Amino acid sequence: MKRFLASIMAAWLCLAAASAALADTYPSRPITFIVPFTAGPADTLMRAFADRAGKELGQPLVVVNRPGAGGSMAPAAMSKTAAPDGYTISMFSASLLFYPYLNKVDWSAPTDFTYIIGVTSDALAVHVPEGSPFKTIEEVVAFGKANPGRLTYATPGVATTMHLVAENLFRKLGIQATHVPYKGTAEVVRALLAGEVMMSVDLAGGNYTQVQGGKARYLMQFNEEPAPYMKNVPTAKAKGFDTASSTLGIVGPKGMPPEIVQRLHAAFAKALDEPGMVRILDDLKKERWYRTPAEYAAWARETDKTARSMVEAANLQAK
Repeated sequence: MKRFLASIMAAWLCLAAASAALADTYPSRPITFIVPFTAGPADTLMRAFADRAGKELGQPLVVVNRPGAGGSMAPAAMSKTAAPDGYTISMFSASLLFYPYLNKVDWSAPTDFTYIIGVTSDALAVHVPEGSPFKTIEEVVAFGKANPGRLTYATPGVATTMHLVAENLFRKLGIQATHVPYKGTAEVVRALLAGEVMMSVDLAGGNYTQVQGGKARYLMQFNEEPAPYMKNVPTAKAKGFDTASSTLGIVGPKGMPPEIVQRLHAAFAKALDEPGMVRILDDLKKERWYRTPAEYAAWARETDKTARSMVEAANLQAK
């Protein structure tokens, strides 16, 4: 027994030494950083974030845009194929918690990722182009009820938080609306201004420039309390509707060594608090949503339950 315990202790010490050595030399080459959306606020934010964190790490973070499935396809592929060595990481949106309940997949968001850091939270809103006849959310509701299927709305993709928020809203109101998914906020804004859809449910900050420029209007925000830049926009809570927001963070494949996770977390946490990054968050109208690895993983487990209930409430679960 003593020999057995001694061998176990020796193996543990060797493993600890190897982990410490790995952390000391990491990173020794560039890190691939997946952003699962096209150009838009999330891409702008993550590129600035990656640049600052890369300087802290001493190696560049190479941003690769891989849109698809509402921001779920690329991170899910990473979780299944990338080595958990810290050299492939990804932006993580709350949409990844919804996707497995909307589609049959062989992965689980709470268990198949290593959670590194929670970064931002975004207000969501209903937007219409300036020329829209809709001046209030009540007018949207009235049109939708009188014209089943004719109300069209855009989101950044199927299974995104925005999609589920909209579907639950319309279901509770008894409205049949037609969803038109795009590949990111930039495409949604373009489609809205081009008249391809009647309205959108998307990031409020992503439409801020168009609203300020008189090209679009906010009809309702899904916050409990008004965002600083939407003080005169009605909240969902005030209208008796469910509230919601969209969060972004950074994850890696399942099973990353804790030392590597902490190295990445420390670099990103420092970058998040840099004055230049604070200005970018303000420009993009994103709120700081810092979470440690443990806090972020716990949030994912809890939010996963909410995601499942929202999908089931909207009757959109995978058959």
